[in-house]
Amino acid sequence: MYYGYSILFRLLYSCGLRISEVIKINIEDINFNENTINIINSKRNTSRLVVFSNSMKKCLLGYINLFEIKDGLLFQNSKNNKICKERLREFYNKILIDSNLNKKAHIHDLRHVFCNKAFNQMLEKGYNENVVIVYLYKYMGHKYITETEYYLHFTDYNKNKILETNDIFSKKLYEGVDLDNE
Repeated sequence: MYYGYSILFRLLYSCGLRISEVIKINIEDINFNENTINIINSKRNTSRLVVFSNSMKKCLLGYINLFEIKDGLLFQNSKNNKICKERLREFYNKILIDSNLNKKAHIHDLRHVFCNKAFNQMLEKGYNENVVIVYLYKYMGHKYITETEYYLHFTDYNKNKILETNDIFSKKLYEGVDLDNE
């Protein structure tokens, strides 16, 4: 169970999944050739495709091979049933307490971290902020962009990017205007 939980937590963090989504993943939902997981009938009966990294692929394949999972649920409890969300939350909180980490954190915070990290990485690569937010809202399975905006916390990085953009805009706006001679 503990090894399974470690893979499950990594999947939550690295793919930005909801708890309800990760515990419903079947082996048949995973395409290892394309590094994708088909999330079926999630919140509000939406479905979507999420991608995972090669390192996540290695973890998943190792887990599947170790436990000889051929079909059905990827993550199961000791009775071969779907893992209970509440049990998963309790285990995550126990890890936080045992590790002397932020005891106010929640397992769902991993989804928030994913969203912010993905947003910042795409901005650093030069993508337009408006394009990034549309991509993320679709990727995360949100119905409205405002739901994704809720996940994007106003970090120092975001604040600095806004200030940089404002400085560039301001310089162009006042180009040719002598502000010293008023």
